Amino acid sequence: MQKKLIITLAVLVAVLLIPSMALAQGGSTYTIQADDWLSKLADKQYGDPLAYTAIVYYNNKQAEADETLTVIEDPNTIEVGWTIYLPTAEEANAYLIGNIPGGTYNEAPMLAEMVAAGELPPVDERLPDDPLIENVAEEIGQYGGVLRRGFLGPSDHNNYTRVVYDALVRFSPTGSEVIPHIASGWSSNDNFTEWTVNLRPGAKWSDGEPFTADDIMFWYNDILLNEELTPSVP
Repeated sequence: MQKKLIITLAVLVAVLLIPSMALAQGGSTYTIQADDWLSKLADKQYGDPLAYTAIVYYNNKQAEADETLTVIEDPNTIEVGWTIYLPTAEEANAYLIGNIPGGTYNEAPMLAEMVAAGELPPVDERLPDDPLIENVAEEIGQYGGVLRRGFLGPSDHNNYTRVVYDALVRFSPTGSEVIPHIASGWSSNDNFTEWTVNLRPGAKWSDGEPFTADDIMFWYNDILLNEELTPSVP
């Protein structure tokens, strides 16, 4: 009888400890004080002011199930007395490198801020039906940082377009072939005089507006063939 009682008590203690352990592994709540702002809290908690976007993301997720938490609609506007959720350092880092457990898509912190402020639709509503997927070369990068490049002069405009251009097609990382980019594929007739380029279904601009063949024709007719903008047509 005594052995059964001891075993029962041990099991009961173990069961009672489980919620406490789970809570300890999660984030914590915080009450907004005077002179607080999210980037200041992020810098103090995680050593990175940009991690405030992770606070917004996880707080609003937690607020869906916890009415004691205040939903952050505008990251630039918080009030004294609000109770918010501060994610763990691991959660914040996972958000910043685009590796949220259970998540599907991630985005740059500056875009996440615009979504939180209601200036952009959620990222999954801005993507095409068949989004471009990049293979990881060495490791998943982290949003932010400074990229410094050397320019040869005013004519060296390709220096920056190499890293920011969004073309229909592009060269592979090895430079050995042309691969799809904004376009999902292409085909030609037998004598290569006509080409059909297939855009990704549901492709959108960053603000959620549809990206269609009309946008390509605008570029061709109003920019490329405009002598004021393009004195020397390729």
